[in-house]
Amino acid sequence: MLWRQAKKARDFEVVAPSFGGLINLYREYATKLSDYYNIGKYESLLYNYNYGCSVVFIDKMFRKIKDTALTLRAKVLTKQKSKHKDTYDRIRKIKLNNKQHFIRGVIKAIGFDLTKGCIGYSDHPCSTGCYDDVRIVLQKNDHFVSLVESFVHETGHALYLQNLPPNNKHNLLGDFAGYLIHESQALIWEFCIGKSKEFSEFLAKKIYEISAIEIGEHDYFIAVNYINAGSVRIDSDELSYILHIIMRYEVEKKLIEGDIEVTDIPQVWKTLSKEYNISNDYGCVEDIHWYAGYIGYFPFYLLGAMYASQFYNKIITQNNNINISEGKFGEIATFLKNHIHNKVTYTIHLI
Repeated sequence: MLWRQAKKARDFEVVAPSFGGLINLYREYATKLSDYYNIGKYESLLYNYNYGCSVVFIDKMFRKIKDTALTLRAKVLTKQKSKHKDTYDRIRKIKLNNKQHFIRGVIKAIGFDLTKGCIGYSDHPCSTGCYDDVRIVLQKNDHFVSLVESFVHETGHALYLQNLPPNNKHNLLGDFAGYLIHESQALIWEFCIGKSKEFSEFLAKKIYEISAIEIGEHDYFIAVNYINAGSVRIDSDELSYILHIIMRYEVEKKLIEGDIEVTDIPQVWKTLSKEYNISNDYGCVEDIHWYAGYIGYFPFYLLGAMYASQFYNKIITQNNNINISEGKFGEIATFLKNHIHNKVTYTIHLI
């Protein structure tokens, strides 16, 4: 795959010619859809992932969030300075004796049924399948914090896929409720639960159980919440993550609407990365999405995170038996299963 070669070489030119052809197709496709729905070209691609989502809504929401994230992160970085950097570096460099056993143990505790799914590895993490055959794909990663966030995120997706409405297994009503909800189910585990002190306490016990490595019960909490503006998207902190998503949204929207061309992307990416103070290590070949045809997907990560925080607030106000530090995730998983995963929905997929 050309994207793999381009990312390894950190060179957009490797994939630019074929990507240019793909964008021409997507512009033609978006033109047809926009004419049919009487909406903008880029907005028509959003409909592929969440029918009815508007650019006006996203622009308004992201504008407010961007300004807040930039201001808040600047304040945090000033206050944080080098504090906790030693802890962050120590935790991200953890090497487990039996990494696979550790991953399977945490995923199983969260609620993923390993008899109806499996774990594999590739160049980019994802989850796929449904019901009795759900596959979690992880990126090979020596960054411990990123590894944990990645498999916790993908487990959230996988739980949704395993718990779709059982009585509608073979019809359209058994599908998931769009990609916004799908991402919210991953981000509720990665952000709301995975960045908590209680989850850090659970992980410390699990790490010692598997590899006899002792860490402070809140060391992972410090590391996973450390603000590091230089990280790539999938390794970034919560505030930098917001800016990564908004930047990608702005670039792909301009690209589909014809405001920029494929040849402009590297410079536009570099300029915005500097403006937002986020990593430009891999440039515009950092993520697989565009090169796999997922154009218009990025905004649903951030919108999904907003939904996740609201879902989680509802969970903790209605359940008194949650004990994350002891690895008891059943109340959370059951709530999500009963109120979201099992619900019959009808989603229009245009792809």
